[in-house]
Amino acid sequence: MGPARLVQRTTDGELASAGTPYIVYAVTLAAGSDTATLELRDGGAGGTVLLTLRALANTTATAQFPCGVVFSAGVYVDLTGTGPAASVAFS
Repeated sequence: MGPARLVQRTTDGELASAGTPYIVYAVTLAAGSDTATLELRDGGAGGTVLLTLRALANTTATAQFPCGVVFSAGVYVDLTGTGPAASVAFS
């Protein structure tokens, strides 16, 4: 594990590459003009979905994990909706 970081995304993509385990502690999703969904995957775009968060149009949803959720093969974010914005806190 490396130092804690907060990464913000508005598109799909890799947050952290494979090679070392990562622990996700919190996720925030802000929806645009329609319902947004965020999936965090372990192992890239085709990896296993470990977390799913939804936010209704023009709202924000947050999930916190005090003990963390372990991702062993990298962290990938998959966003749906119009204009979603996500923040992921992990180390």
